[in-house]
Amino acid sequence: MKVYLVGGAVRDELLGRQVNEKDWVVVGSTPDEMRKKNFKQVGKDFPVFIHPETGEEYALARTERKTGHGYTGFDFDTNSNVTLEEDLARRDLTINAIAKDEDGTLIDPYNGQKDIQDKRLRHVSDAFSEDPLRVLRIARFHATLGNFTVAPETMDKIKEIVKSGELEYLTPERIWLEVYKTEEELFLFFKFLDKCKTLDLLFPEITLNRWEAGKCWWPNNPTNIEVIAVHMFNLINREGIINFAKRSSIEFVEEGSSLAPKFNSDGVIPVVVTETETDLVLMLGYMNKEALDKTILTKEAHYWSRSREILWKKGESSGMIHQVDEILIDDDQDSVWLKVTIAGLGASCHVGYKSCFYRSVNSVKDGDVILDFTESEKVFDPEIVYPGADNPTKL
Repeated sequence: MKVYLVGGAVRDELLGRQVNEKDWVVVGSTPDEMRKKNFKQVGKDFPVFIHPETGEEYALARTERKTGHGYTGFDFDTNSNVTLEEDLARRDLTINAIAKDEDGTLIDPYNGQKDIQDKRLRHVSDAFSEDPLRVLRIARFHATLGNFTVAPETMDKIKEIVKSGELEYLTPERIWLEVYKTEEELFLFFKFLDKCKTLDLLFPEITLNRWEAGKCWWPNNPTNIEVIAVHMFNLINREGIINFAKRSSIEFVEEGSSLAPKFNSDGVIPVVVTETETDLVLMLGYMNKEALDKTILTKEAHYWSRSREILWKKGESSGMIHQVDEILIDDDQDSVWLKVTIAGLGASCHVGYKSCFYRSVNSVKDGDVILDFTESEKVFDPEIVYPGADNPTKL
């Protein structure tokens, strides 16, 4: 069993960029061996495991075979004979196909370091064109890495994807997630997609506004482009792209098939959160419309903090993200129930316990209600995970 750091972490380290997440690939192991080493399995399509101490993701080395449409139409082979080179071969770009072993030695079978030096985005293999999501990933890397150009042969592969019709199988949620990850560089992102002749298909909202800023879609005046990019950024990232149904009647609210949530006078809706695997109640939170929008679209829980009056993504600083498996709404649509898988160390409470409900009311002594602890120990030390942060609990 050998472990390698892979993907964006190695790339960003070589670029001198901040490394926010680390992904590891494990060669020569099996799910049984990983579980015996106290790793927690979370992957459904292929085995992904959470390290018992760091909370980082470890995936078994795998190969892929195209079996259907879209970015999910693949079968995976994760047997212990899959080599590191075979795993790296399935990745999209050479700059993302570099591994680093435990001694710090770089394994770079596809010359990704040379492409980083040359600021070039180049595909690893012909299998690149099997995954339509890679068009959006190329656009994101082109926009965010800074002055990276796309190799001509990779542009040819993008054209193959466009001609294949596979882009039509991308879900709006997955498209939006790539936009969300692009952050402030939407101008370059959309411009690249327009160059690839994919903008009309993927973002018809922009197409409808082509003539708002001038007579030409990509005019020489960059201000016009920025106006359109900002328009799309506001549409998607701030106002959301979800329109909740109008609460037209009690029958519609209780029996209808459209989401029509009722936010209270403060503009929020209560959210009960449970762990999918154990049904353990983790927390009670609140969402405003933007938080509910982002939770639905990203499948990662966002909440509205009433004490701090800010939108926040659960686990953004700690890595203990609430990955949403299911969203339920109650009968009169004024309460939400999230079923989640917790990333990282697997805890949800800022005090350090797995659940925010770590005490039970069991007895009364001398007029005082006694609380019994239902969790024997904390999962993590808050002072280590949240150094210098203000305690959200208020007196």
